[in-house]
Amino acid sequence: MGRKSMFQAGLSTKFSSQYKTPFEDTSLDAATAATTRSERKLKLQEEVLLRQQDKIAAEIQKIEAAKKMIQRRQAREARRVAAEVNAAATVVQTAVRKHLTRRKELLAADVISLAWRQHCQRVEARRQEIEAKKAA
Repeated sequence: MGRKSMFQAGLSTKFSSQYKTPFEDTSLDAATAATTRSERKLKLQEEVLLRQQDKIAAEIQKIEAAKKMIQRRQAREARRVAAEVNAAATVVQTAVRKHLTRRKELLAADVISLAWRQHCQRVEARRQEIEAKKAA
């Protein structure tokens, strides 16, 4: 049998005399490159996560600011409604006071009028008595 070639012997051509540069372990280079790629990928994922966290934090701040603005608006509206209710209550109270005062004045006028009529009737009755005594 003839001489076997290096390929047939299962040896790489890297070990031939034609391969002038020193031997490099490509499997180690491939592993290093894979590690570097995975580290880069992890860094990118970390950056993406940080950006997402920043976006979420910004959205939360926007929501909190909107919530505070709504609460301030509701408080302002409540104060406005309370002021309107107080103004309406003041108007109603004033009207009721005037009405009650007018009623009391009318009642007092009726009482005075009745008392005056009764007084006039007594005076007239007394005068008639006196005239009846004089006539008798």
